[in-house]
Formats: sequence, structure tokens, C-alpha cells
Amino acid sequence: MSLFCIILKDTENSKEKRMKSLDAHLNYLRTLKQKKGLISAGPLMNSTTADAIPCGSMLIVDFENQEAVKHWLAEEPFNQSGVYQEVEIYPYLEFIDRI
Repeated sequence: MSLFCIILKDTENSKEKRMKSLDAHLNYLRTLKQKKGLISAGPLMNSTTADAIPCGSMLIVDFENQEAVKHWLAEEPFNQSGVYQEVEIYPYLEFIDRI
């Protein structure tokens, strides 16, 4: 298995789309976590202020290869509902244990 970092950038005014598919999105992530494929996940925020809103997502996942990541993302509820305008997938090397 290999680690990948996925950076997902939202479309403008994605809040409503996020809210409509949030439960499905979280369930999809839970399923991957149960399979030991989700290492880390969370929203990217547009600021550090109290009224900050999500403007994207970042995930660290463990998959066989990049094609498997793309296949998984194709079924991801936020992606299917048009929340994301840009998807970037990078091979990721966990380095913290080497320090």
C-alpha cells in the first residue's frame, strides 16, 4: 500500500452543497477509516477567524496506487455533488517517525 495526500479545492459558494451531502461524505470517510485506508482528513478553512468557512479538504489516504485513489474519489459524495472544483493527488511520505 502507498500513502497519498489529496488536496481538494471547493467551488465558489460550496457551503450549501457541502451541507446537503455532509452525512454521506462523513459515512464514506468512516468506511475508509474502518478499512484502515484513512490516515487523516479535515477541511481547509478560508481564515483563522471565528467565522471561517471551509474552502477545501485535505486527506491522507492509504491505497494500492494512484488509480485506486482516483476510483475512490469518483464515488466520494462531496466530489459527486460538485463541492470540489480542483483535485490534486500527491504521493505522500510519512516522515515524522524518522525525526
